[in-house]
Amino acid sequence: MVVNSTKEQILNAAVEIMARKGSESSVAEIAAAAGVNVSHIYHYFKNKEDLLFHTAAAYMRDRIPRFKARLQGIREPLSLLTKLIWEQSLYHEQNPNYAKFTLFECRSRKNFFRHEAFALFLEWGQTMKEIIVEGQRREVFSDKISATVARDAIQGLLDIENILFFSGKQPESPTTDFDGIIDLVIPMIEQSAQPLAEESGRKREVIIATAEKLFAERGFARSTTLEIAKGAGLAERTLYEYFDNKEDILFSALQQRFQGYLHTVKELFEITQPLQRLRTVIHFYFTIYLNQPSFVKTFILDGVFNPHFYQSKAYPELESLLGVIDGILDQGKSEGSISPRLNNRLFKNMFLGIFSHSMLRWYFASERNTQLDMAAWIKEVAVLLTRAALRSGQVNQS
Repeated sequence: MVVNSTKEQILNAAVEIMARKGSESSVAEIAAAAGVNVSHIYHYFKNKEDLLFHTAAAYMRDRIPRFKARLQGIREPLSLLTKLIWEQSLYHEQNPNYAKFTLFECRSRKNFFRHEAFALFLEWGQTMKEIIVEGQRREVFSDKISATVARDAIQGLLDIENILFFSGKQPESPTTDFDGIIDLVIPMIEQSAQPLAEESGRKREVIIATAEKLFAERGFARSTTLEIAKGAGLAERTLYEYFDNKEDILFSALQQRFQGYLHTVKELFEITQPLQRLRTVIHFYFTIYLNQPSFVKTFILDGVFNPHFYQSKAYPELESLLGVIDGILDQGKSEGSISPRLNNRLFKNMFLGIFSHSMLRWYFASERNTQLDMAAWIKEVAVLLTRAALRSGQVNQS
C-alpha cells in the first residue's frame, strides 16, 4: 500500500502492528507508529476492531483490480483458474503481515462477517466462482459439480495452507505446494472423458428436494402440489407420474432421508472400498458437527483461525482425527483407485478448508434465518473431494 493520506498512514501502521501482536496491540502504539495522535484514529474509525477490518478492506480494494489486470488476456478457463490460484498464493507469501492478520485476526471475529469490509472478500471469491462457471459453460469443467462448493473447496484449501504455514505447522508454503494443489483441483472440476452417470430418478429427487424446502418454510398443510411443481420447474401433472399425492411426497422424502442415514451408519462398519469409505467419512464428519452448532462455532472461530490453537494440546487430537483419511487414501493408492500423485497432506488441508468455509456459511445463514439445503451441500462436498482423489479417467465412478 502506498502512503498518501493520514488515514492510509494509520492503516499501514495497523496492519504491521496487528499482524505482529494481534489483539494485544493498542490504539496508542498504532497511533505512535503512524505518527498521528490517538484522536486521529477515532476520527476515522469507531474502535480498534473497526480499524482492523478497514485495514483488511484497504488491502483488498487495492488488490482486486491488480489481480484482475494480471488475469487479462487469459481466455482458457483452466489457465485462468491456475493463474488466479498462483497469484493469490504468491501475494500472501510476499505479504505475510496481510495474510496473518486477515486469517488470524479478522476471520476469528464473527463481527468481521457482518462488516462492510467483508463484501470485498466476497467479491474476490465471486471472481473465482465466475471462472468456474465459465469453464462449465465452455464444457471444460464438469457441469455436474456446484461452482459455489468448488470455489469454497479451493479457497478453503488455500486458507488452511496459509494457516499451517504461518503457524509453523508445515514448512511448505502454498507456492511450494502449487503443483500439488493443481493436481488436486484439476480432477475435482474437470470435464471427464466419460461423464458422470446421471442418477436414476433425477426428477423424483428434484421434486422431493423442492418439497422438503417448501414444507420446512411453509409447513405441510399450507404447501400445495402446484407450488412444489413450480419450485421444481415442472408441470403439476408431472408430479403425479412419480407420486400419488402430496402426502406421498412427504413420506417419500422422509423415507429417503431415513434410508440415507441407515445406509451411512451401516457403511461406517461394513465398507472396505476406499472411495466409498472416503465419501462415508466425509458425510460422517459433516453430520456430526452439524448436530453440534455451538461446538462448530467455537472450533472454527476460536480454533482454526486462532494461531495459538496450533500449539495447543488440542491440535494433535485434530491431526489424529484427520489421520483416518490417510489410511483410506493409502489403501486406495495401493489398490489403484486413488491417484498415486495425490498429496495426502494437501487433501486433508482441502477437507479442513471446505469444512471451515461450509460451517461459517451455515452458521451465518442461521443467524440471518436463511434456509440452506445442508444435505445437498454435504453431498456436493463428498462428490468434489472424491473426484479430487480419483485416478485420471475414473471420474465417472464418483
